[in-house]
Amino acid sequence: MTAATDVVSPIAARTADWRGPVWIAWRQHRAVVGGTLLWALVLGAAAVWTTVRLDAVATCEPACSSADRDAVTSLVHAGEVIIPLVAALPAVLALFWAAPMLAREYEQRTHLLAWTQDLTPRRWLAAKALFLAAAAVPVVLVAGVPTARLADRMGSVNPSGNNGFEAGSFDAAPAMLLAHAATALAIGLAASALLRRTVAAMAATVVLCGLLWGAAVLARPHLLDPQSVQVPFTGYGESEPEQLTGAWVLDWLPVDATGTVLPAYQGEPAMIRYLYLGAERLTELRLWEAGLSLAVAALALPAVIYGMARVRSAP
Repeated sequence: MTAATDVVSPIAARTADWRGPVWIAWRQHRAVVGGTLLWALVLGAAAVWTTVRLDAVATCEPACSSADRDAVTSLVHAGEVIIPLVAALPAVLALFWAAPMLAREYEQRTHLLAWTQDLTPRRWLAAKALFLAAAAVPVVLVAGVPTARLADRMGSVNPSGNNGFEAGSFDAAPAMLLAHAATALAIGLAASALLRRTVAAMAATVVLCGLLWGAAVLARPHLLDPQSVQVPFTGYGESEPEQLTGAWVLDWLPVDATGTVLPAYQGEPAMIRYLYLGAERLTELRLWEAGLSLAVAALALPAVIYGMARVRSAP
């Protein structure tokens, strides 16, 4: 054999560097990835079935029987269970995929072998993290796409009771699921790298994801400047103006004829001023929150690198 045939091209060497850890990641995580995908398929199938049944039953309007109306109510209630479960998928990925990834390596001491080979620790981490990120895409989409269709159908059946601004429907949209999945995986990896214990990392991941979701819900009404509309007062609890169909009503204010805000329920005001986000601004709001979510993910990555460097420098 000549010397020329013994030379390995840099491209082939880099490909081999990535192929090994990706294969190891698949072998280590295939059970939990497969289980999560199966759960997402079940949720997606349930969303499809519920949507199909709503399409079949709700078309009876305006001549629906009481049995048809009861069926619609039951299907809407089923959708109200499916949507939050789908919205929680990013937290499931963080809890069972990301949080144990590094912590288990530390506990089993396998990082001493994996990180002393030709592959650098950062490339090892990048290969495994990219594998999990790539696997997360079909998991969230297989459940998120049909669930988004279900949420839209529920909104058409009852626009005032179900719209895309509700917490579950908002978070279960495919774009939001992808952004939240990236953030949740980054948070899980950071907890895993810093705590180095699987149970502790999983507990911290649950707490951090819960706090982040709560902060997002609290901040959501303030991300965009609200629209406003004033209508003559006809009585509290009366029908709302057509601009509010499918909209998110942030607040309403009783005002007098000059536009001055009055204390609530102090006599009868001349007008009611509604502050709201119209249905046409739903996509804009989701883009803003998705961007902020990805920014949090980017901020979590240095914590992962710091945690790995701290372990390597330890005696």
